[in-house]
Amino acid sequence: MAHSNRIRVHWALVIVEVILFVAAVVSAYLSEVSNWTWFVGVSVIATIAFAIVKVFEAVPMAKELLAHDDMASRMALSAERYGVREYFNMQSAEDQALRNKATQQQITSARSLWLCANSGASFLDPAIYRHWHFVEQRLHDGVEFRVVLLDPYSKEKGFRNQLNVSGEQLDSKVNLANLIKQHNNFPSLEIRFAKYGMHSTVFATESCLFFDPYQVGLVGDRIENRSFSLRIEPSSPSEGIGLYQLFKSHFDTLWRTSTSFDDWIEEVADRLPPDLPELKTR
Repeated sequence: MAHSNRIRVHWALVIVEVILFVAAVVSAYLSEVSNWTWFVGVSVIATIAFAIVKVFEAVPMAKELLAHDDMASRMALSAERYGVREYFNMQSAEDQALRNKATQQQITSARSLWLCANSGASFLDPAIYRHWHFVEQRLHDGVEFRVVLLDPYSKEKGFRNQLNVSGEQLDSKVNLANLIKQHNNFPSLEIRFAKYGMHSTVFATESCLFFDPYQVGLVGDRIENRSFSLRIEPSSPSEGIGLYQLFKSHFDTLWRTSTSFDDWIEEVADRLPPDLPELKTR
């Protein structure tokens, strides 16, 4: 279903220009055969059409008078100005697969990687077969990957845990042993922990980012995290700030106010599970 007639308006003006060319040929023929009545009629119509085309070319806002956009088109045009390039419905398996594929393509070509998330398991845990294989290759290549995770012992995380089934005390997705292992194995991976402000997953490269919001809406006895995801590129809108710059700044704020892995381990030492690997200092 078409949500805008802008393309039709564009092609209508192109067709008018073609008709003007034909009218010029016809006018030349009419003058040769001295058919002045038809010559004057065709010339007047062509002149009016030519003036209309030139007005639309000189005054772009005039074209807006002919353009019509429905709600979907207006939303897309507005979002596009602020850098939104793709929308993924995360309750759709097809869209989930498309988002994952797009994320993996960005990982493969990125020169720098940034992530803020509740657990980061999709990117850092080999047991969750999603992005780790691609991230691992980039870490072997020496690409810097900065990660901020929500402190699993923070009040913010505790609130989310209470809402989930059985009020689990520690997020089952937070595999601390795995995080320590990845920290020890990859010098270009830096992990930090934030106590507050983790209201979305933001995964960013230098050319785009993916934004997934968090909320506490319950479906049954668990928080339903699947809502939507946006792929956003840097932009310079005429008003305000591009969404890439805004959400990258969100990551930067969390990074700046978070705690290093070394300091965090010392801070929560009395609450850590037993038999964790030793964290190598840097």
